[in-house]
Amino acid sequence: MDARLRKYQPESDFMRVRNFLVDTFSLTENPLNWKLERWNYAQYFITPMLATNGIGEPDVQAIKAARYLWNHSCALWENEIGEIVGVVNVEHADKNHSDWGEIFIQHHPDYNHLLSTMLAYAETNLFNLKDRRVFIPIYDYDDALIAAVQERGYHKNDRYTIWDSVYVIPDTISESPLPKGYSIYSMADVGSDIDKRRKAFGVGFNHPEPVDWPSRIAYQGLQQAPDYQPVLDIYLVTPDGEYGSFCIAWWDEVNLIACLEPVGTVPSHRRKGLARAVVFEAIRRVADLGARRVFVGSDQLFYQSIGFEPSLPAHHWERKVGV
Repeated sequence: MDARLRKYQPESDFMRVRNFLVDTFSLTENPLNWKLERWNYAQYFITPMLATNGIGEPDVQAIKAARYLWNHSCALWENEIGEIVGVVNVEHADKNHSDWGEIFIQHHPDYNHLLSTMLAYAETNLFNLKDRRVFIPIYDYDDALIAAVQERGYHKNDRYTIWDSVYVIPDTISESPLPKGYSIYSMADVGSDIDKRRKAFGVGFNHPEPVDWPSRIAYQGLQQAPDYQPVLDIYLVTPDGEYGSFCIAWWDEVNLIACLEPVGTVPSHRRKGLARAVVFEAIRRVADLGARRVFVGSDQLFYQSIGFEPSLPAHHWERKVGV
């Protein structure tokens, strides 16, 4: 069960890692690693979005630099027959970002002996430059990874709990009537407007200034992600023609699950049942594809109120390196 380390090659490895995440999901009762939506979202959207955030016009060179940093931060471990058995990666490809130093350890349960080696790589190459801190989100039930970080001197941050919530799709899905004058569409429909869609994204996450909205080039990057489906990028049109609420569903046909990322509503249209409507429209669409469960990375009361159960807790484990 030997394994070798090598650098990530995006052209050949993106789908291989994606498939590794899909395959390892089915090996354990609860997930240990990222699901496919986060792998798509981080590389195709978060990276170009951060590179263009706050600067107005898209900066192609900044995006190239961010993608270079992302690609050169990732590392793979392959077994003797060339199968991926471990991945170390970041999410925020910006060394000045407050979350630089957050490391993700994607691991195969049959190769837990590699965990200390993977952690050593992260500690050497990916620590926060300001405080030399490394912090790793770990599910509370991931005993192998918790034991590995404890052995290397990490401590758990009990102030920071992360939840995945799960919705088990029933035979009959609730109806969600819309207020008068509102309509649901998807980015697959004729006339969909990417500029209105990215505006809704920015304002929906409480960024009123256009300079802080995802750039057009960033949203176009999202639409190029291999697992992005325009028909599952759902938005709600308000009576004045703006986009008031939105939800993207990501479909994993192997594990019969879907993941929601992101979901939001612009402040002026909140408390009208719009988020509920787009979420249940997404659930209906993935149910038609065969989904049995839907995941969302949140334990907000909104999700609990519509039937999601916060059932997969995680915490940050932290240490400082080189001090």
